[in-house]
Amino acid sequence: MRLLPAAAGMWTAALAAAPLMQPHNTRTLITVAAVLVCSVGGMALAAWMAHVTRNHAAFARRAATVLMLALAGLLLGAMAAVTHTAMRAADPVYAASAQGAALGIYRVRTTAPALRANDREADCAVDVTVEQAVLDGVQQSAHASATLQASGRVCAMIEQGARYTVHGTAQRAAWDTARVILTAHTATMHEAAMPWWHGIETLRARFFAVTARLDDQGRVLVPGVTLGLLGQDILTGARVDETYARQLEERCKQAGIMHVMAVSGGHYALIARLCTIIGALARLPRGVLAMLRLATAGMLTMLLVPGQSVTRALSMSVFAVGYALCKRPCQTMHALCWTTMFALLTDPTRAANFGFALSCSAVCGIAMMMPRIQAWCARWMPRGAAQALAMTVSAQVFTLPVQILISPQVPLWSIPANLMVAPFTDLATITGLLACLCATVCPPVAPMFATVASWCTRPIALAAGLFGTADDGCIPWAQGAPGMLLMLGALTVGTALLIALHHLHAIILLVRRRGRRGRLHAMHPVDTARRWWRQTATMLMDIPWSHSKE
Repeated sequence: MRLLPAAAGMWTAALAAAPLMQPHNTRTLITVAAVLVCSVGGMALAAWMAHVTRNHAAFARRAATVLMLALAGLLLGAMAAVTHTAMRAADPVYAASAQGAALGIYRVRTTAPALRANDREADCAVDVTVEQAVLDGVQQSAHASATLQASGRVCAMIEQGARYTVHGTAQRAAWDTARVILTAHTATMHEAAMPWWHGIETLRARFFAVTARLDDQGRVLVPGVTLGLLGQDILTGARVDETYARQLEERCKQAGIMHVMAVSGGHYALIARLCTIIGALARLPRGVLAMLRLATAGMLTMLLVPGQSVTRALSMSVFAVGYALCKRPCQTMHALCWTTMFALLTDPTRAANFGFALSCSAVCGIAMMMPRIQAWCARWMPRGAAQALAMTVSAQVFTLPVQILISPQVPLWSIPANLMVAPFTDLATITGLLACLCATVCPPVAPMFATVASWCTRPIALAAGLFGTADDGCIPWAQGAPGMLLMLGALTVGTALLIALHHLHAIILLVRRRGRRGRLHAMHPVDTARRWWRQTATMLMDIPWSHSKE
């Protein structure tokens, strides 16, 4: 928890600078300079407070430490935002696209698999990094991230990890002015992908061919649960029913279970658990087990579709391996704070990314609230049900403000829907990964695992149809930042009321216990009835019912 103020301060600074991260924007320099001045002044004030209160109350020293960490995070976040803005301003592709459609020759490297494009003017879309650009006859080096949109034969030749020379136009996206859209007119392969990327592409293609034989819900959900890619977004293979796929996706959103189709830490936790079991059976040394976990995490990352949640999960799995090497228990909140700070330092725009925010907030809620909720629920229900309920509630509470920014509504049935699909998610993930692996290693076995995964995803479709079609399934909420602040206030008030009720219940129990001093021990009615029955049965057995004649 000590690093949480620093991570929160860094996120605040990066998020405040996100709308201003535009080249040639004087407001960016003025705002960030003000943040830097305030941070330095605040750190000096916090240092003075820590010096003055070093011999006083622990609360004052702790407050000074928290203030110091928060201001240090603000300072680092502002410096990262300044650096990122300067690098963007110097990038020729980013600067040219801000002026309109920039026609030129671009050399790009693909960083993700090609997906089906949402734009009707293109057949596929793929994330790329522009390495060189020839604009107005001048060749310049670049390092801008962009989305390449193409049609026809260009889509068939795109492979993750390869380099291409693209003749096309670069312009800003209409829905995101910070995103560069590169429309390819023609493209030629400049450098083929490495052999391992070619193997990954082959593995994915064969897995998608196996899932194409499943029913409608299996075609959509099995690739989503396994690789984080819904069936309707797959470029190769048989096309799924677009109407059914979009309807199922919308129902999952309404039911609050859309996160099941996104890759999260669950994939890496399952792989780490499997490696731990193998290491225990083989009695592997600690260092060898750590290398095995790192290798499997790296291979899983290459197989999955890149995303911000994958980046967060991979970073936290690396920290978990580091804890294991140091012979220390894994500290989820500590690893999350370090992951957040490193991620924002490398790319401050992640602060405004909904996927990264949802992933971090869910993990933060699970780390902070889940143990106490699980301990309380374990009194009234089985351990497995208590764990599933605690994980769902803690994640939902912390992700609701971010969900309000995405969609201004509150899903009422998200907790029952998550409890319904929780027992089947891990099994669907494991069998899906086995089907993906066997699609290349042992093709006859792959359909069997894919069918089992489809059986496990059927409850997800059932929950989406049951809870996502209800008329009263969602409560409309205020939009934008006011809605998020209103949700934060409502959650704060609700949490305060629950804490107050808990303390009031503890006070009532204490008063009752003190009031029973000098009295007989009050037993539970069930224990009283059980004791009465035992004494009565003993008495009846001891009564001499027959008397012998003398």
